Amino acid sequence: MNMSGTLAVAEQSLALLRAGVDDSATITPLDLKGRISVALNSRYQFAELALLGGRYVLAAPSGQFTADRLVADFAALEATTGHPVILVTPDLSAYFRKRLIARNVPFLLNGKQAFLPFVFLNLSAPKPADDLGGFGPATQLVFLALLYAEGDQSHDELARQLGLSPMSVSRAVSQLADHQLIDVTTAGKTNRRHIIHVADRPELYRIGMPHFGPALKRRVLAAGPPPEDLPRSGLDALAHHTLIGPPPRPVFAVSARRRRDFTSSQIDWRDAADRPDSYQIDLLAYDPGPLASDGTVDPVTLSLTIAERDERVDQALDNYLKGFPWYPA
Repeated sequence: MNMSGTLAVAEQSLALLRAGVDDSATITPLDLKGRISVALNSRYQFAELALLGGRYVLAAPSGQFTADRLVADFAALEATTGHPVILVTPDLSAYFRKRLIARNVPFLLNGKQAFLPFVFLNLSAPKPADDLGGFGPATQLVFLALLYAEGDQSHDELARQLGLSPMSVSRAVSQLADHQLIDVTTAGKTNRRHIIHVADRPELYRIGMPHFGPALKRRVLAAGPPPEDLPRSGLDALAHHTLIGPPPRPVFAVSARRRRDFTSSQIDWRDAADRPDSYQIDLLAYDPGPLASDGTVDPVTLSLTIAERDERVDQALDNYLKGFPWYPA
């Protein structure tokens, strides 16, 4: 079948529906002229979806639309045709999708998502890894927490451990699931508790790290009494765990959001030689504190914040990381 205009995007949802719901699903043209008002007919293109033994009207808006308009129009269409009506559109903002889901307005989103509440379905297509982009700060932190954890974790446990909001954890978990790095299941009486399972942590590290992105945003130099609450970072942290020599000055790590905490003590790098009390601050995309231990940042952050690498440093770092079960042999 060949349908012109916006309604053609419905065909792209067939593969998603056939793979995840009904392998015999079909879409056919539908002419409602004479059965509905001229105004209503002008606002949409129509087709019919056969799915799981039922029939549904697909409606693709010809112009702009609102949630209120969809609710009213779809009620009128269902009263006339006797079939539930499904919105078909090439794109929707995350906010608008949430509004439609909250109002139980069914939609097919260009082969990427199918929200069909009448069959209790909210199906999303897996995204190709190349289209997913790098991890954001919250995702970086959740990734590290899952890498180091023993056993399954829940959203609530991660939020408490990392000091993140439940929404930030939810988005991070969704991004990791989109990358097919973790499995997420629901539990509890209301199925609102999400359990995150990592099948193979060395594989999580191997596949996930190319998407991790940079941890370090900027380095600054400060002088005076060093901070007491910050973990050591980079080569300074590696020296704490191995026999390699420390850098010329201490190195600490902190979230870039706390940069203003060091405004008064910050000095120019050209003055470093004249300030024996100077120390380096690594400003990171995420807060390293929740995963720090023994006075240093976590192992992955340590490896990502070493400023200068040579064969000797690489050997010491490799020997250190080999001590962790998630590090590929």
